[in-house]
Amino acid sequence: MQPTGLEDVSGYPRLLAEPARRGWSRADLEALTGRNVLRVLHDAEQAATEPLWPR
Repeated sequence: MQPTGLEDVSGYPRLLAEPARRGWSRADLEALTGRNVLRVLHDAEQAATEPLWPR
């Protein structure tokens, strides 16, 4: 079950609004989202039957 309003990436601003309200810096939020993107790419590569890019 997905939280309402977070069905796709268009909900990222709403997702990040609370940490920002609590004082997270822009750099903190960028690090959080950047690491998440890297994690998703890593997981996708592990599940892929062909590499995402040449090694």
